[in-house]
Amino acid sequence: GAVMVDYLLEKSRVVHQAKGERNFHIFYYLLEGSDSISELESHCLGEVLDYRYLGGCPPESEDRGDELNALLHLSRESCAGANGGKKKQWAKNQVGKGKGLTEHQQLENAKRDAITKKQLQVKQARRGKVPDLAGMPRNQARKGYDDVMHALSVMGFLQSEITNIKRVLSIVLHFGNLTFGQNPGIEHADLFNGIADLSTCAHLLGVSPENLADTLMNSVNITRGERIVRRLNKDQANDARDAAAKGLYGRLFLWIVHRVNEFL
Repeated sequence: GAVMVDYLLEKSRVVHQAKGERNFHIFYYLLEGSDSISELESHCLGEVLDYRYLGGCPPESEDRGDELNALLHLSRESCAGANGGKKKQWAKNQVGKGKGLTEHQQLENAKRDAITKKQLQVKQARRGKVPDLAGMPRNQARKGYDDVMHALSVMGFLQSEITNIKRVLSIVLHFGNLTFGQNPGIEHADLFNGIADLSTCAHLLGVSPENLADTLMNSVNITRGERIVRRLNKDQANDARDAAAKGLYGRLFLWIVHRVNEFL
């Protein structure tokens, strides 16, 4: 008989793709290939452009601009200071020009500009003006979806197992729409964007939104029987989100390989 082994699965592709590259095709198959509206609704799935991990931008972020507003507030707050009228106005002017800023503030401004550009691109793509952001032609996605579903069926996967595969893939996509930030003067992270996606992830995982948020925003260590909880900053929380998404995808991939080996 034959045995399949996994080797260097590129899990980083789940959360970031180089320019001109796509994420793993299975995500596009799932969103664009299925004709079952009820199936997509059961996993609270939308279209490709709704997900950051696929190069899109969540509708919630487009409409409310929470992430952008948070970054703007952080930059202005850090530059305005508490030095009175003229200095505050001067600092505001410098923010617009990119002058008088620390390296951290310049980085935040760069993130703000990137978010603004992404939101504009996605809005244009929704109107059909930036077709490259759509991800994959629908006919290709449909064929890919049908081929994958047929292959899983031939390999003996139960319908309940196929449903769970789609569930995990959906969780990964929703994870990518969670954005953590920090309020001025606060050292720990808070969820700035993605409340609906957090609730969806929690529902699909079978946990409470509060417990899921705490898991992503806190680090827990057990030392000599004592439980020590450390609050994460926004960068650490966003890294934890990406690590969870990559971990879920990696575990799913390993499980599929294991099930295929059982059949072989």
